[in-house]
Parts: sequence; C-alpha cells; structure tokens
Amino acid sequence: MSGNGLVSNAVVSLNDAVYAIPFGGGVYATAGIITHSMIASNLTESSGNSYGGTGQTPSGGGVYLAGTAQLHNSIVFGNRAVHSYQYRMGETLGAGVFISASAKVYHSTIVGNYGGERGYGDGVYISGGELKNSIVSHNFSGFDSGDYTVNHYNVWQAGGTVSYNVLPRSHLIAPGVGNVAADPGFVNVYAGDLSLGPGSPAIDAATVIAGMDSDFSGVARPLNGSDAESALPDMGALEAQPLDAGPLRINFTVAQEDGFDSLSAALQAHVAGESLGSLVYHWDFDGDGVADITGSDKATVSHLFDTVGYHDIGLKVVSSGAGEATIVKRAAARVHPSVLYLSDAGTSEAPYNTPAASICRVARLSTAPLSVTA
Repeated sequence: MSGNGLVSNAVVSLNDAVYAIPFGGGVYATAGIITHSMIASNLTESSGNSYGGTGQTPSGGGVYLAGTAQLHNSIVFGNRAVHSYQYRMGETLGAGVFISASAKVYHSTIVGNYGGERGYGDGVYISGGELKNSIVSHNFSGFDSGDYTVNHYNVWQAGGTVSYNVLPRSHLIAPGVGNVAADPGFVNVYAGDLSLGPGSPAIDAATVIAGMDSDFSGVARPLNGSDAESALPDMGALEAQPLDAGPLRINFTVAQEDGFDSLSAALQAHVAGESLGSLVYHWDFDGDGVADITGSDKATVSHLFDTVGYHDIGLKVVSSGAGEATIVKRAAARVHPSVLYLSDAGTSEAPYNTPAASICRVARLSTAPLSVTA
C-alpha cells in the first residue's frame, strides 16, 4: 500500500510473501493507515546458505511498515517469518511487525508471532519510526513454558522510538518513557482472549494520542478500567472494562518474576465483575491443576520456588455471586541458574545448569534464559 490509503475493519489472513521479496506477508505499506484490523496467520519466507547466501532477510511476517505508513488499534497474531537453511543471528526481522523510516504503530496488540530462534524480534523489529501505547508479548513458537524466554525477544530495537508499551523480554537500545517489562495480564491468551484482566499493567498506562478515540472493537477510548479518579487510555488494542462491569474476570501479578537459584515470589490476585459477593482463592504453584493454598483470605500470598526452571502458576476464584474463573500463566515464575555450563558435547537445553545440558555453541550465550530488558 502506498499513497494516502486507508484500510479499516479488515481481516488480513493466510497470505504469504516468499523467496525473492519476503517482506510483509500480510501487509506491505509505505504510506497510509491500517486501523481496527486483524492481521493473522501470514508468512514471509526466504532461503539461503548458512552464511548468508543471496537470500533476502524475511521481514514483517504480519506487517511491513516503511515510509510514513501507520498501524492503529489492530491485533497482529500468529504470523511467521522463516529463513530456510539460514543459520545466523538476525536471520529474520519482525515476525509480527517490521517498523522502519517514519512509520508508526499505535495502540496495537502483537502476540503469538514467531521468527525462529535466531530472529530479531518475534513480535516487532524497529529500526526507525515509533512504537507507542502497544502490547508486544507472548511471541515465540509455542505457549509452553520451556519456550517462553529462550532465544526469543518480543521487541528488538535497532533504532526509532519505543514508549508507553508493555513489552516483557525485549532488547531495547534505550529504556524509553513509560515502557513496562511485565506480563500484560490478558484474560486468557492461550485461548485467544486478548482483553485485559483486572490489575493489568496496561490499564490506564498509555499516553493520549489525538484521534485514538475507539479501540479495536469500536469501544470508546478511554474507559476507566481501574479505581482511578479519571479515565486514561489503556495500552494495546482493547480497552479494559470497568471493574464493576461485565462477567467475572480474574488476573494475578507477581511482584518479582525472575530469580537466581531460588525465587521468593509475592502474588496478588485481582478480581472484577458484577455482583461478585464473597470470594475464595485457590492457588496452584506447580501447574498440576491441584490447589496448594485455598482460602477467602488468600488474595495475597507468597511462595518459594527453589527449583531452577520455569514455573507455571494457576489461580481459580470462586465467587458466590458470579460463578468461578480460572487463569493459568505459563512460566510466570522463572528461576535461573547462577552458573551456566559451556561444552562442545552439551545438548544446549535450557536452563544449561548441568554439564549434560550445557551450551554447545558460543552464540547461544547471547540468548541465555535471562529476562533481558533495557
């Protein structure tokens, strides 16, 4: 797309840009605006030898933005960037969105995109332009715990401006104003529900941008999704409902998500909805589906994770007036080893904390399972 075109309320899905020109599997734009749209399950792919060859670098599996193009109030989900037979860092750029020049992405949610273990930015690669008021999270090959952080970055910044976003596990050249490196608190990301749960760090945390007066679903922006005296816009494509409206919704936050060798985690439950009545909290700290702590006074709890690895945490809340709801967050608590092993005979299996699972290629050191943010 070029010129001053407008694409609105569109679904762009199951397209590809492959081999000779692997740019923008779903959308390629150098000008104009794409708004209130879903860009999902698109592909950009190229090939080349293991040292670069003549293959182009696949960029923007979902959306490729250059020039003055803009993306607003949109969801970018499940797109891929693939470089066959290519084995180098930066073999793909932005499996979800590629941003360059003076392009802009505002109030968008970019989730579940994948650019390979050596790609730069499974969610977003930005070399110029602006990424603002957006959520870029859970971008990797699958939603299982073992793949949550190893070799994956939600945002890879080589230039441009990145501000007022939720972007855990990202590589930034500067911290940026208003960025939050935490779980975004989706209601159920694993089932494709990308609405914001109560207590999400994205709620009332965006900055005002002129003209951004409705969200992806057409709901007026901003809504007051917290206890704030006045409404402020939320990050991402979807505004959160008011705390006392709608069905039962739950979320929990972990005060510190990462530790070395052990992690003493403080957890806070957040509940919203109409006619809640009394509440009972059921916490599952080992991901087996069985509650480890239960009680009406367990909205705030703590737990010691003393085993190296990524730990799933589940919460079920039973409301006397609104039924029950369950949320599971995979790799919600991450315990890293204080010692990493390096060996030519290793299997390169995270968390690399034994000789047998040691890193077998030095290049792996640059993507050790640390929660790296600027």
